[in-house]
Amino acid sequence: MWPTASRADLQAAHVDAAGQVEQRAARRLGVGALTVALAARRLWGRSLTEERDGRSAQEPRAVRGHVTRGLIAELAPVVNGRDERRGAVQGDVLRSSAQPQRSSVLDRLAENRRLRAELLLARDDLALAIERLAYALVELAELRKRIPAGR
Repeated sequence: MWPTASRADLQAAHVDAAGQVEQRAARRLGVGALTVALAARRLWGRSLTEERDGRSAQEPRAVRGHVTRGLIAELAPVVNGRDERRGAVQGDVLRSSAQPQRSSVLDRLAENRRLRAELLLARDDLALAIERLAYALVELAELRKRIPAGR
């Protein structure tokens, strides 16, 4: 884990790591949620959720996502071991917690490709059906012209 973290910071970080914001940030950064929680405590002295809420307290709820993305960008150098302001820490030490499984990412990518191919086929089928409908309407109009007006 983090060799310089105090016991109190580790305990608080374990609680923080269960938060939804920390979980999503961890996925985005490719590290464990505990690593994100420890980095936030190191950088701001509080959790990522608390920092986000503090910075966006006076803003509309819709702004929180923008604030969170900015905070994740601030965390990235700390998580990756390139934080010059707070003393460098090796990235391998920080990345020791659960890495996202590569196979799950590849599975999602394959699923996205499969769904895209299905969507393209459905689009082509729909275009063909619309074209057939247009021809049918033209034929119907031609038939109506042939029927005598008195009937």
